[in-house]
Amino acid sequence: MISYKSIPFINYRKAKAPAASPVSTLTLVSADWNYGDGYLYLSFDRAIDISSINPLVIVVDDNDITHFHLQGDPAGASLADANTLRLVMEAVDPVFGTGVTLTAPSDTGIVAVDDGATWNGVSGLELPFS
Repeated sequence: MISYKSIPFINYRKAKAPAASPVSTLTLVSADWNYGDGYLYLSFDRAIDISSINPLVIVVDDNDITHFHLQGDPAGASLADANTLRLVMEAVDPVFGTGVTLTAPSDTGIVAVDDGATWNGVSGLELPFS
């Protein structure tokens, strides 16, 4: 007769999946409104995907040169390079004051290619920014 004490214990615990690394935030590294060519350039810390971009929520208040509140053109978003958005800006309303600022909420649709990290956006960011 076999004693239960003589049978070695076999541990059948399931292996745990490695913890998922947290998604890091997509970081804006430079921004510039080029009134001469009508483009806003936004450069990020890594490659971006703009396939779901909502350009209408990205706005520039140009109180210095054009004196217009500008918003992104839905048909005017492209990549200048893997990390840089080039966005056609359209004049919407006149503005009065000084300075040039960028405002974009977190739901712009700009995400990182590598891990899908989203951009938190900005509010009243002075341009140019680097």
